[in-house]
Amino acid sequence: MSNNKPAFIEKIKSIFKRKNTVKNRGLIKHGSFSIGLTVIVLSAIILLNIALMAASKKISLEYDMTAKQVNSISKENKEFLKGLDEDIIVYVCGKKSDYTLYLTNNCGDAYNCYPNEKLFNLTLSLLDKYENTGDKVTVKYIDTKAVEFTELTKRFSNDTLSLGDIIVTSALGGNDKYRLLKFTDIYSLVDTTGYAAYGYSLYELGGNHLESALSGAINYVVNKETKKVAIYTGHSTTDYSAPYKALLEDNNYKADVLSDAVLTSTINDYDAVVLLAPGRDFLQSEADTITTFLENGGKAGKGLIFIAD
Repeated sequence: MSNNKPAFIEKIKSIFKRKNTVKNRGLIKHGSFSIGLTVIVLSAIILLNIALMAASKKISLEYDMTAKQVNSISKENKEFLKGLDEDIIVYVCGKKSDYTLYLTNNCGDAYNCYPNEKLFNLTLSLLDKYENTGDKVTVKYIDTKAVEFTELTKRFSNDTLSLGDIIVTSALGGNDKYRLLKFTDIYSLVDTTGYAAYGYSLYELGGNHLESALSGAINYVVNKETKKVAIYTGHSTTDYSAPYKALLEDNNYKADVLSDAVLTSTINDYDAVVLLAPGRDFLQSEADTITTFLENGGKAGKGLIFIAD
């Protein structure tokens, strides 16, 4: 009995030793798995952050929760921007950090209107989205106190540049083709009292039209061909041509107002004719002139727009 005791004890020890070894191996295996899983998760998080940082330079990662999507650009404009072949540079006269503050402080003195910080901030937001949609639009903010602004004024010397102005440009054939957007091209002014025309009141800012103005300006600078439109007012009792002409020119058309009493074959020199709010009937000869214009020698391709009074 005494001789077997040490052997028995050693056997018991060896069993516990094996169990502890298995247990330790299990703990080591479980610990290694946890460490490996942690490394994988951390690596995935780091890679995701890198991917998001890279993506943020190309696409907008914001979601517009406003009811009318006022902080977003339309689907049509996104497709237009992604389809651009020309490189576009949008110069903003002023530092980005000062844009809203400047317009807020100077709205009354310079533009006779009440400031609206939301509309000013919206301009900055939309400019970011234009730059991040596609890869052809670059937005550059130029400090008006810097040398770059002096160079900009020399380059676009046909216009007077002011703090807050936006210049859209593209180099076509080695020559700058550009469009200047002033305050009233971006923000609409509304007379809410009826006395603004007499200088007795301030205007309210009625809206931000940067999207339409900026897309129209980009369309203007990238197009090598400008369509010609004749706005005919010879039969109109009231002349509504001024705002319509401005709208056409903002969208890259060359618009002329024709006010002759009788519509003649001079319209054949145009791509389209607008019959604007006529107040009296057309003669048979004028109807024939319009028919000949539209047939265009069998080639067609002409446009006719009729706007009733």
